[in-house]
Amino acid sequence: QAGAGLLLAEMLLFFIPALMSLLDYGALLRSEGWRILLVIMLSTLLVMLVTAVSVEWMCRWRARHESR
Repeated sequence: QAGAGLLLAEMLLFFIPALMSLLDYGALLRSEGWRILLVIMLSTLLVMLVTAVSVEWMCRWRARHESR
């Protein structure tokens, strides 16, 4: 409770640097924002796919080795 209260009380300090960088790099985001968003979306999709394939592989491997 105390830790959560502290984080909630100081949450504004965590967001100010991000908001200030948006103001500093506004022109860059206007010109290249769609590319940045595309890279974020594609990399997120890639991580999700690799995770799914890894979990599927591990489940099959475990099932084969537990049945022995």
